[in-house]
Amino acid sequence: MRWLIALVFLLQIPLAGAPFSSIFSPADQTTPVITSHEPESKFGEQITFKARVEPFQEMKELVVFITPEGQPTVWQRIDLDQGSEQGEFSQTVRARQLALFPFSRVAYRFEATMNDGEIISSEPKTFTYDDDRYKWQNMQAGPFDIFWNSGEPTLGQDIANIAQQGLERGLGILPVESPEKLRIYAYTSAHDLQTALQLTNQPWVAGHATPQLSMVMISVPTGPEKNLELRRQVPHEIMHILQYQVMGKSFNQQPVWLVEGMASLAELTVNPEYRTVLKATEPQQILPFRSLCIMFPREAASAFQAYAQSESFVGFLQQKFGSDGLMRLIEKYNSGVGCEEGVASAFGFSLNQLQSSWEQETLGINAGGLAFTNLLPYLLLALLILLPAVLAFVRLNKSEPAEDAL
Repeated sequence: MRWLIALVFLLQIPLAGAPFSSIFSPADQTTPVITSHEPESKFGEQITFKARVEPFQEMKELVVFITPEGQPTVWQRIDLDQGSEQGEFSQTVRARQLALFPFSRVAYRFEATMNDGEIISSEPKTFTYDDDRYKWQNMQAGPFDIFWNSGEPTLGQDIANIAQQGLERGLGILPVESPEKLRIYAYTSAHDLQTALQLTNQPWVAGHATPQLSMVMISVPTGPEKNLELRRQVPHEIMHILQYQVMGKSFNQQPVWLVEGMASLAELTVNPEYRTVLKATEPQQILPFRSLCIMFPREAASAFQAYAQSESFVGFLQQKFGSDGLMRLIEKYNSGVGCEEGVASAFGFSLNQLQSSWEQETLGINAGGLAFTNLLPYLLLALLILLPAVLAFVRLNKSEPAEDAL
């Protein structure tokens, strides 16, 4: 009985000064925690990243790390003086600062440094930088994930059918593995597409591919041209996805005439205006392909001519050297050689030689006649320079008296 009384007495001693649990554990402390919220995005303008830190009073630095899909990570330090009394903090970033692709996925996380040097992080999260100016319909068909912003319920299926045909045609030109997943976004006008891409200074752009994200964007006009444009744009942009599988990081270093020529060649409907442009172009106005290695002209008419020439020239190369030849050419460029060096190494002919052959065989331009035409102004100039001397010489000979015969 005495031992029971003593036990009760001992148990009551700590209750007088502190909780019973304090004898067996250290003082209760709140573990710092960062809770991130869904970012607020205004397409084409800004993104606001938000988080709550508890307890924020013990924090001396807060940083947000942002990783756009296919791009390196960037970070920004958050001004702690702008936080709320509840520990809510935010950082607004201009969309142009991140160079975001429309519909790309963006990973983000927060990291805080506490006064005692402890570093805590939020859970990594991801959101999609959608073009929220429009409402999008969606369907899936095979490898294609299709989105469109028109009210036409069957447009998605139309795109899916043409995409499958375009993929098969593209694989026939460039035999690579078929992509497992490919996103297609269809706008109702080229202007809407150009605005999304911030390419309003290039009014001829109707489609765009982001190969590293396996994503294409197209514009679909209304009326009778709709099907023709779908058969042109969808296969064209899908070819860029296939090219990227072979070209990889060298995609942007490949000659533009090759990249765009192959894509134009993959189109299911031949653009009749290409033929019209080539027929109407004077021989002296044919663009040299060495000038189309890095970029196409920005002026609309010249850019269209560059597309027309490239489609025809790459078709000529495919007929002459086959799809294996095109693959060999790409591999040469993958190794880092220059535009003209790649052609010479892959085919054994210079770019100028192949252009001359293409002009003769495809456009029917007589190289000899063209050379004479190009030299004619210089020949006339030389004649004008020499003519006075010749006339003076003739007059001099006439003015000398004839010698007497012996």
